[in-house]
Amino acid sequence: MTEQLHRVRQFTTHGLAWGVAGPLGGIHIWCNVDFRYGGLEVHRPATDKADNENCWLIGCPCNHDGSSLWWDERGCSLVGFAMCDRNDEAIWRFLEQQYAECLGSHL
Repeated sequence: MTEQLHRVRQFTTHGLAWGVAGPLGGIHIWCNVDFRYGGLEVHRPATDKADNENCWLIGCPCNHDGSSLWWDERGCSLVGFAMCDRNDEAIWRFLEQQYAECLGSHL
């Protein structure tokens, strides 16, 4: 599946984001720079009215939803450990798994 997914990483002064995008949409993890809050968001190509007319992750109009509760339960430790290890491979594996679960496990 990883051959079909494009990895995107954005680090700015406002926050951090890791995302994967593929033919069925995308999913990304984001957090602010001090890891105090963040979330997990799923992006699907819009079939009707779009939430975002030009999605930064999938490159087309999209509808997205997500959870900041997830950040408190799992995200902070996942990203924190990756940053301490200076290796974000665990984040990519998690996103690829979530892509399959949320957007289509038939890939």
